[in-house]
Amino acid sequence: MFEIIITAFLLIFILWVFFSYNRIHEKFSRSVNMALFSIDDPEDFIDHAGLSEIFRHLHREKWNRFLFGDPYVAFEKVVRLSGVRYYIAIPKNCEKILEGRPGLLKVGNAGIPRDKFYSAAYLSHLPKRINFDNPKVHEDEGAVLQVLVRHLHWGENAIFESNLEILTWADSKKRAGKILGLKSSKTAVFDFFHRIFENRKRVRISFKELKEIFLN
Repeated sequence: MFEIIITAFLLIFILWVFFSYNRIHEKFSRSVNMALFSIDDPEDFIDHAGLSEIFRHLHREKWNRFLFGDPYVAFEKVVRLSGVRYYIAIPKNCEKILEGRPGLLKVGNAGIPRDKFYSAAYLSHLPKRINFDNPKVHEDEGAVLQVLVRHLHWGENAIFESNLEILTWADSKKRAGKILGLKSSKTAVFDFFHRIFENRKRVRISFKELKEIFLN
């Protein structure tokens, strides 16, 4: 009887390790396999781009959905002294959904410099309007709001699971943190650049809230 218990425990442990490895591998494979598009008119895009069609293509069935969850898209709002730019990142195997659409242009990156100091944090609740008009962002500095979104229910009352994250950059760590007063962490910076969806940080939002968060 004891041997049976030990064997069962070992099998459960092996399955847990295998499951954990595959989830981690899946997270990283998603982050490096996303195509980024700039958006000229974000309000028109959200209202008329057929987000329901995008999420239908991303929807997984049965065991794949249970093990890994649905893929997600990333909305990113990049704010610099020169102005505001909007982007959407989508899994590369679905990028044809966006190719050729007016007002969208496939780009290599969102223009975030890689030689600065960063401050980043997850938001555990829906943010109030963040006012970037007051030039707290100086020359060669910037801030980005990133909203990772996967849908739970589509319809008149669409509901999404999301990660809300803000990243700032500047010529010093202290200055980067002061731009928006973030309580930063290295994990948040890493997750931001890799667009990793962290289940422990998820927040449920409606379609209306998604639009307000991204556009305001």
